[in-house]
Amino acid sequence: MASVRAAYPWPDQHFDLVIITSRMDEPRQAWGEAITKEARRIAGSVVEPSRQGD
Repeated sequence: MASVRAAYPWPDQHFDLVIITSRMDEPRQAWGEAITKEARRIAGSVVEPSRQGD
């Protein structure tokens, strides 16, 4: 499987905040934690409201 980073070449800490909404639930099933890992790489803060309480 290709890396998420190859598809979205943002530099490290390019964004202040990434919000991973419930719309990403289905892609996250396929990509696993790669989406969260990439979000943490490109942003200073990551919020995952759909995962709160899991």
